[in-house]
Amino acid sequence: MAGAGSLQVAVRRATQEDIQRLAAVLAPEVGAEQVNRRWQEHQAGYREMLIAELMGQPAGTVSTGGHRFQSPGSLRMFALDVGAVFRSQGIGTALIKAAENEARRKGLKSVNLEVALQNPDALRLYERLGYRRTGERVVDRWTRLADDGDVDQVEDLSWVMTKELRGSSEG
Repeated sequence: MAGAGSLQVAVRRATQEDIQRLAAVLAPEVGAEQVNRRWQEHQAGYREMLIAELMGQPAGTVSTGGHRFQSPGSLRMFALDVGAVFRSQGIGTALIKAAENEARRKGLKSVNLEVALQNPDALRLYERLGYRRTGERVVDRWTRLADDGDVDQVEDLSWVMTKELRGSSEG
């Protein structure tokens, strides 16, 4: 658990029971179809989906794994989303630290990610937590699934960022 002000944030692996409530929390920025796709990929082993809870309510999620932009000896973190009503309460930080601790448990030396150039709030959060741009920008391509059935191919010009980890799992 990590602190969010005076409240406690618990981060754990997602379960089937979380998905509908998580989708409601992330709407409208992330649709239910997108959350369901993430869950399917979690079940298929493509990603590990973590959930942050605040007072028993899903508040956000992050995934680790995947295959794109993976750095050797590093855990890839992606799809970090926090529900609008839960922002600025330490949820994103707790999710990032949980991913870092997972990398340590796996004996990995770093965590890497991509963040869109057009997302300055996320860029500031990652930099505050010790992530550094590698100097490399990439085109991150992903599929956005809308609840009305629309499918968009998204291309974000993104920074690749990495953080070298210390040995302790306490972060």
